[in-house]
Amino acid sequence: MAVWLPSRIIACMRYRTARGSVGLCTLLPSPVCVVSSLFFSYLACVLMRLYRTAASFSCQLVHGLPYCPRTAYSVPLPEPPDSAPAYNVSNLPNTLATPLLTYLSNFTTSLLTAACGRDHYSPLQTCWDCQDAYRRWLCAVSLPRCGEFPQDQQQQQQQQQQPQQQPLLPALSPQPSGTAARNAALGNSTGYTALLPCIETCNAADRACPIFLGFRCPKGDSPSAQASYGIGFIDSADGDNRDGGVPGYAQDRWGNVYCNGN
Repeated sequence: MAVWLPSRIIACMRYRTARGSVGLCTLLPSPVCVVSSLFFSYLACVLMRLYRTAASFSCQLVHGLPYCPRTAYSVPLPEPPDSAPAYNVSNLPNTLATPLLTYLSNFTTSLLTAACGRDHYSPLQTCWDCQDAYRRWLCAVSLPRCGEFPQDQQQQQQQQQQPQQQPLLPALSPQPSGTAARNAALGNSTGYTALLPCIETCNAADRACPIFLGFRCPKGDSPSAQASYGIGFIDSADGDNRDGGVPGYAQDRWGNVYCNGN
């Protein structure tokens, strides 16, 4: 009976030790040998890839920030203090947290001063929509997300065999060691690959906020936008067609992330 296996599981099962293949079946009863071998081989591969990622990138997990509730990914930071497994609201450096809270506070004050009284500035958007969109954009650009280039050799071979299907690559930007970070509070880069924020995070704030705040986004074809944002993944590259990008979202159901939608 032929059994179809996902390419990632097949690739993971090809891992070999210095002494040969890992024989998990020798330790398990035969009725559960096949299922257990697949599961543990894949689990071992995933753990090894996570280890290589942690070892090769100067990035640490950040989550649990009430002012950035959607942030739950790796950020280019040194190891957390006191051997903590990740950064959260209790141990995130003040050099990062204080500017974020200041920007949010100042923006909210400006928003509440004129636009959020008895008269609404838009029949479609509210002050809550504006603040939420601005928060989402601010967190995405202030806390850059680490990523890595695809390394699945089998996937690359399949793409070479099917040249008519152009591979969809994420919006990755190498940050060599010594590169000045977009957020000055992060200091110079120690060498990592950044997954750029989706330009739609900026456009959403532009659309949701009143015009007098002066919030503007670069055009998708400008050099500054090309260098700072992932373009054409959610909306079309020119921004005129909502949800008209390729593939039309920031992350698919298999966990592939094309730009940081935070």
